[in-house]
Amino acid sequence: MTPTKYFIIMTRQKFGKITPLTFSSKITILTHESAKDSYELFCDIYTELNLDVMTDFSNKMVNVIKSDNIYYFFDDYEYFINLQDGDVIYARLADGHEVNIKQAGWNAVFDFIKTIRPIKPDIIRAFIKALPDDVVIKDIECQGKLKIADVLRRLKEPRYRFDYQDKKLSAPPYHRGMPTFDDLIMEVINGGL
Repeated sequence: MTPTKYFIIMTRQKFGKITPLTFSSKITILTHESAKDSYELFCDIYTELNLDVMTDFSNKMVNVIKSDNIYYFFDDYEYFINLQDGDVIYARLADGHEVNIKQAGWNAVFDFIKTIRPIKPDIIRAFIKALPDDVVIKDIECQGKLKIADVLRRLKEPRYRFDYQDKKLSAPPYHRGMPTFDDLIMEVINGGL
């Protein structure tokens, strides 16, 4: 698979103002090596939710790291997952330390999880399972491995909502004894009526 090419406008922040730095022709932008695991989990969550793009990303400023004429992203995953070939990216060169990149990637996933309503127990469990031990999620105080209770406390969600959604996931669909519309159609097609 060849990397998608984008137009990029680089900027520099100087005394609180953002000023244009350069405009490149088509460039390559990839996921940073330290953010690949968090980006893969984000992609899995995003496709599972089957979301329509509702956010306006025009003029959004994103952080990238440049190395050997290749740009790497490590957060703002929803922005990058919705880019099309030839889109214009407004980017700011970031100072990349590997630990900060890894941390930013996992925090980006958690920031997205915070927006999901109703809460999804399977997504929360997948996040907790995939989260490396050396990553600390901002605004979550916990000792040792992150737990469901820690995440719910940060989401300001009571445990009973998590348990309710969890039960809904595992419960078989209930039809009150009435056939579905599809069942009736199939019965007519098969000559049952």
